[in-house]
Amino acid sequence: MNEPLTLELARFKVLPENVEAMLADRPGAIEHIADTFPAFVAARLVRIAPDEFMDIVEWTSLEAANKAAEEVPGHAECQLYFRHMAELVSMDHATVIT
Repeated sequence: MNEPLTLELARFKVLPENVEAMLADRPGAIEHIADTFPAFVAARLVRIAPDEFMDIVEWTSLEAANKAAEEVPGHAECQLYFRHMAELVSMDHATVIT
């Protein structure tokens, strides 16, 4: 039986003047993550409020998600995206049930 997918739920704020740049830099960061971490499955970005977003990232396991959470911030390709985040509101992991 396959291990259930793990969702990484990263909720963050971006200053209004940085939203367009953040959206422009995100695809490169996601592509880098996909190329670097074999456990990466998919990612979606949702807007919660004009200045608040959530990255929903699917991983093959909680272990892989935790490893990536430790390593990804150190990658220059991802720092281009993260630099636009004014505040990390929350970072959680959840197991997909169905």
